[in-house]
Amino acid sequence: MFADSSVIAEIDGVPLYLGSLNVEAKKMLPDAALAPDVREVKLRAAVMTELKIRETLDILNQKNIVCSPDTARWYIMERTKNSKLSENALAQGLRQLVDDRSFQLKCAIYKYLTITCPEKLAIAPGSAESFYFQNQLKYRINTPGIYKVISIPAGNQNSVSAAEDIRFALLQGEAPEQVAVRSGAKCVLSTPEIALQIQRLNLRKNGVSDVVLLNGQRCVAVCVAEPENGFIPFKQLEQLIEEELISRRAGAIFDEILKTRLSRKNIKYRR
Repeated sequence: MFADSSVIAEIDGVPLYLGSLNVEAKKMLPDAALAPDVREVKLRAAVMTELKIRETLDILNQKNIVCSPDTARWYIMERTKNSKLSENALAQGLRQLVDDRSFQLKCAIYKYLTITCPEKLAIAPGSAESFYFQNQLKYRINTPGIYKVISIPAGNQNSVSAAEDIRFALLQGEAPEQVAVRSGAKCVLSTPEIALQIQRLNLRKNGVSDVVLLNGQRCVAVCVAEPENGFIPFKQLEQLIEEELISRRAGAIFDEILKTRLSRKNIKYRR
């Protein structure tokens, strides 16, 4: 539909060529097969995306801030410097994003705001805890438990009595691995799928199940860890929630700065 030399808009009287668009803006350009009104909407979205990118980079450049791995590393140090644990979950998670362009941009925007309006980034005491309780279902723990499963093929002759013998030995306190070796059976830790089936038996820790038929095997399960139903404690999540709240705050503040700058632009779209 467009050639690289096509002028798709004029910004304050300056032509905007398709070939000069950022990758993110080019992805939003309309297909020729679309209806005219849809093409116009997508074209405007592409132009506005390009304009936001350019204005963002210009704002950052005014403070000599660049989107780079170094800026991302600065951000991680800044956000975790007051942590008692240098290798906390927040730092570990953020380090994996150092080379991600979107994360670098987020870090650069945060750095800009710490220079120009740091007071706006502060979150009120108790905000993280309030967010935790308002969104507690996001932090629900629901695990089926962990079990040692001793099994023999159901088709084996005398499999019923052999499985009952295994169960009796386990009830007497014999170790599952030892019982399995002596009985010619297999002893493995449960997979998540098997654990979900065993969970219904409501075993307590070290409890021994009845003989059950699972995937063509006669099995006896010993509970290693009971199922958990509850919530991740707030203290384990506090830094992660604060990170989310500060990211939201920084994004909202910068959006207002961009909105003000964009409102001054004179944009003429080409069809």
